[in-house]
Amino acid sequence: MCDTLTSPSPLHSRRLTELMFEKLQVPSLFLAKDAVLDCYACGRSTGLVVDIGSSGTVLTPVADGWVESKGVIRSVVGGRVMDALALELLGKMSLPPQTLSPRLHQGSDVHASYDALLRLEIGRRFKEAACRTADAALAQGDNEARLSAFPTLSHQLPDGTVVNAGIERFLLPELCFDPSPLADGILAAGRNGSGVLDALGLLPTRDGAPPCNTDLGLPRLICDSTLRCEADFQHSMTNNIVVCGGGSAFEGLPERIKAEVERIVHANAPTWKIKAVAPAVGERALCAWLGGSILASLGSFSELTMIRAEYQEHGAVLVERKCP
Repeated sequence: MCDTLTSPSPLHSRRLTELMFEKLQVPSLFLAKDAVLDCYACGRSTGLVVDIGSSGTVLTPVADGWVESKGVIRSVVGGRVMDALALELLGKMSLPPQTLSPRLHQGSDVHASYDALLRLEIGRRFKEAACRTADAALAQGDNEARLSAFPTLSHQLPDGTVVNAGIERFLLPELCFDPSPLADGILAAGRNGSGVLDALGLLPTRDGAPPCNTDLGLPRLICDSTLRCEADFQHSMTNNIVVCGGGSAFEGLPERIKAEVERIVHANAPTWKIKAVAPAVGERALCAWLGGSILASLGSFSELTMIRAEYQEHGAVLVERKCP
């Protein structure tokens, strides 16, 4: 299984093939891109995969089981960035300093990177337990007025401190639609070497990483990725938006994405049907593995694999044709 974001070059694919056949002595091999497997997990062979992972979000068009590389887009929004924002929001709740800094509990000999990891875990637990997607965009300035009717949710931090989350519950998923708060906050701190993401080497804009978008939300990026595809597939992409990844496990996220994309697309193409699909919340982080099990269970899968006899006859270069 290969990550669409870091799909190996032909040279890397050949080296991986040589390793598998020469060192590990596998009888057969097939390299599949995770976006394709995500589609299979949702019963589709064509669609636009929105994979919200830990280090960022990757939008990948898949047409008849093939990745359209020219339409791949990366967004800065990811699970770890949300964890860092959650930690920032908790820090504004007037909590005792030791509540959000395990180093103060365990002594000054705790390494900075370990302390940063534990702090991000506090944010992750808050994100997973308390956050959900707002039904509509949060307009700057009227957040509290519009969402004051929602009851607060109590969340217990690892040290036993209980916080009551109100508007904070909706701000993390809102990054998927408006990432602008990141530019002057978490990412800026990381570029200055003062953030928890930088301490762990998880800064999405680090040197050598593929370029990622820090300005547009997912609905706009979905439309952008769709327009990069061939005209014959564009309607199929918007009609099969596959939302997956561990960072997408927010209540109401697929429905909100559908509504936002529908609003943009119908302004120019009112006849296009927009549909967003997603597995159950607990399965979104496992989509690629579920899709891989579905692919491997097909009766025709053996015809797709590269077997040892083919490797011995044609060499590792055959993997570029068998597993494009």
